[in-house]
Amino acid sequence: MDDKKEATDIKDAPAAEANEAGTAVKGKTRRKFLMPLVLCAAVVVVAGIFGIRALVTPASLTEITDKTTPLADLGSVKPIEQILEENPDAVANNDGTVTLADGTVVNSGDAAADGGNDNGSGAGATTNDGSTAGGSNGSTNAGNSTGGDNTGGGGSSTGSGQTWHEGYNEQVWVDTSHWETQVLRPAYDEPVMEDRTFCSDCGADITGMIMEHINTVHGGISSGWYNKYVQVGSIHHDAITQDTWVTGGYWATVWHDGYWG
Repeated sequence: MDDKKEATDIKDAPAAEANEAGTAVKGKTRRKFLMPLVLCAAVVVVAGIFGIRALVTPASLTEITDKTTPLADLGSVKPIEQILEENPDAVANNDGTVTLADGTVVNSGDAAADGGNDNGSGAGATTNDGSTAGGSNGSTNAGNSTGGDNTGGGGSSTGSGQTWHEGYNEQVWVDTSHWETQVLRPAYDEPVMEDRTFCSDCGADITGMIMEHINTVHGGISSGWYNKYVQVGSIHHDAITQDTWVTGGYWATVWHDGYWG
């Protein structure tokens, strides 16, 4: 019996070894196919984690949020119009706050009246260039000038419903065309000349009464007389003119102030 059992064990030994070899090959084959699957699953998990993080905290929103200055304590709340008048470079936000030129965000009377305009949606972080990140109430405040070389853009809306219209430069043509009187010949007085006789002794005008003057004034004794042309009057002549249309003009820059409306 022992001899038969030993013979059977010897016969079955190669089959057992073959089974073990086949099991080892199958194990290697499974590992060969499982390793890429495990690596792919790990890559998908890591990509999903970083993708969700990128969606939740985008770099632009993080940068804008980090640069946003907390609300400043003014001591007393002022109307938004007064704050904008005192700070011409400030920008009004939809939530009733005002962003100053240095980035500081301050409360206004409009924000205090409606409780900061908190209606459950984000107000958004407003940057100095007028763009808004985050929140559904953010508004764009970028504006341009119009007219000539500049264009005028829209402004921002306040909590009171008013909109700020940016000031702008406008190039306008100033027409200086006009009627002008041209003088063709100026006015003048034409002298009237006449030949007269004068006494050589006293210089008196003795035209037409030579002998009477000599006998009466000089007792009949005289050195003589002489004649010369002298002006005895004048004739006035008016100027000769004509009206002429002269065209002209120039470009001028006109500044239009910003306003709430």
